[in-house]
Amino acid sequence: MNKERYNQIVDEVFKKYEDSHWTPPENPDGPLLSGKLWSLKPMQHSKETFINECKTDKEFSERWDFKIEERELSQQERIILMNKKLGVTDTLPQYYNTDDEMDKNNVPTKLITVTYNNEIIEVYE
Repeated sequence: MNKERYNQIVDEVFKKYEDSHWTPPENPDGPLLSGKLWSLKPMQHSKETFINECKTDKEFSERWDFKIEERELSQQERIILMNKKLGVTDTLPQYYNTDDEMDKNNVPTKLITVTYNNEIIEVYE
């Protein structure tokens, strides 16, 4: 669910970025006798570079009220996630705590936190 919401937010913010690059005709209320329509200013970013810019440039991300933070999970955090995944309440035996074992069980290695319009979404990858 959080991954879906993350994608919705990214799409919404990027759409605002795209829309900010449209310039209205000089007289939008008058007839279009001159054939002038809305024009597109060149965009500096694809969706991928826009997301990366929001991750790395605080001023840029503040302009869009969109903050993305990524960090690697510690081994202890991964163990906790694996325990939840397996429904275990006690600590797992040591051989389950290896990175290889957690990788085999698709335990996430990264936490992405997105803040947008005072909403915080956490996504594990």
